[in-house]
Amino acid sequence: MPSPGHGAGLSPIAPERIPSVISRPRPMSHHRRTMRIGTLPRLPAARIRARAERDHAAARGTLHLNRVREALENLEKEIERLDARLGALREKAIALDREFDAALRRAIVLRELQRVPGIGPALAREIVETCYDGILESLGEAGAAVQGIGERRQEAIRAWIGEMRSRLPALLAEPSPEREELTAAYAKKRERLEREKARTERKIAELEDLRRRAEEGTRWLRSVTPEHFVLAYRGDKEARELVERYLIGLFPEWEEPPDWFVELTGRFD
Repeated sequence: MPSPGHGAGLSPIAPERIPSVISRPRPMSHHRRTMRIGTLPRLPAARIRARAERDHAAARGTLHLNRVREALENLEKEIERLDARLGALREKAIALDREFDAALRRAIVLRELQRVPGIGPALAREIVETCYDGILESLGEAGAAVQGIGERRQEAIRAWIGEMRSRLPALLAEPSPEREELTAAYAKKRERLEREKARTERKIAELEDLRRRAEEGTRWLRSVTPEHFVLAYRGDKEARELVERYLIGLFPEWEEPPDWFVELTGRFD
């Protein structure tokens, strides 16, 4: 990367490119320098406009503005990338909550299924692992998929399903050893996601602030056009002052650039 000092790598307008109506920077009594322009009152309008367009294109203000615009384009791409990353993390958080809910439902179903006469922990686990797909009704034909379930047990399971339809919502909402165990198991996953989301949100906020400072810092540059040069060359005092400032750009060659300029071009040039 170019050094931020001395125009942050932007060469001053070469002497042969400085229009005859623009004087070079001269030391002033308060140790600052400026650019002065003269007038071209007698030149034809077409020549004045051509000179104005050429001078506007070569001015440090234009060079600075072009460099900032290019860096802002890269900054925008990074914000878009981070926005996409943040969206993916939010989707992961939603998926994790759904996974937790499904795991809790499965654990409660496994626990309650053991209350059916003739079904112990081992058989209940086999039934759930073989048949349960998240819907109670999927257990209604467990006898066809799991050995050891006769017609009597199958009817008992169906009766249990009817009761569980009304009981399950309350069982899922209340405190339970299953909820406590799963909450602990998923806590680290949630914490990792939340930390990554927070980091990504901070990065986006920092880049948006940098973008805001760059846009504010270059707002006046964006307002200057070749028409201001035309007016300045015809003797308009206000336009002349603006053009003289534009010739120096965001910062003169002999001063350090603004912090936001250094950061923006350093990271996204």
